[in-house]
Amino acid sequence: MKESCDALIGQISNQRLNQNHWLKYNGEDTKNILISGIGGQGVLLAALCLGKAALAEGFSVRTAETHGMAQRGGSVSVHVRFGKNVKSPLIPPMSADVFLALEPAEAVRNFHFINSHTLVLINSRPYIPSTVTVGKKIKVDKDKCIGCGNCVQSCYVNYYFNFSKNSYILNLASTIKDSRHISEDNCTGCGVCLDSCPTDALELNSLYSYPEQEEIKKLFLNNSKSVIKDYSELAISAGNIKSTNIVMLGKLAEILEKNPNILPIRGETLFSVMKESVPRKNLEANIKAFCLGKA
Repeated sequence: MKESCDALIGQISNQRLNQNHWLKYNGEDTKNILISGIGGQGVLLAALCLGKAALAEGFSVRTAETHGMAQRGGSVSVHVRFGKNVKSPLIPPMSADVFLALEPAEAVRNFHFINSHTLVLINSRPYIPSTVTVGKKIKVDKDKCIGCGNCVQSCYVNYYFNFSKNSYILNLASTIKDSRHISEDNCTGCGVCLDSCPTDALELNSLYSYPEQEEIKKLFLNNSKSVIKDYSELAISAGNIKSTNIVMLGKLAEILEKNPNILPIRGETLFSVMKESVPRKNLEANIKAFCLGKA
């Protein structure tokens, strides 16, 4: 049975956000930046800019990348740590000084790295994964099902196994007549059988759901210094939605200029290394994106 997103968020929000336990692993001179998102959003580029900016300010820098699926749409996070003597590239739990989340669900996934003092910037525009949009299965209402077998005849997997003369079909959909059950291992969620049911006993349900935006906002606004905004909209205004990462760097630069105690990185340093790091063909759009984020 799938675990509800609301229950998951509620469970996470009850974690103790006490950073003192981790001080022995995380020297006070070490600053920790976590960047998360999905493949294709420019998480690695944002991390590169921040790492180079820290180097330009004279600090020792260590980074670590964590990938989900190595493709667009997979979960990606990068740890950037810098200071005088950084021993480990991985940020301990509840120890991030800054957290940039390019996708809201990925912010929830990495919630355990923040504490009440963490500056959190979250792009509120969701990227709904294919597991949510495609991952569906047929559910049978046992009270409505009359066992007519129409769904069995309409199931293309049923026909496939009939054509191949595979007796495994007996364990597929024909069991509906007796046990009102569809094998989740074999159902593809295509929905062809829905129109064949005379009593509307079949329903196409999603296996997964996406966290509610308000729950995500509540989670972070209650537990950190968070700025939640649709930075992708600003990137579109700059000419390319792929510049969302640069917009968020611009916002971070603005905050750091007003609050230099958060990170010892100057806004102009971050702007300079950004211009050196982005592809030449996209330089103008990224400069505009950075400035829109900083405005």
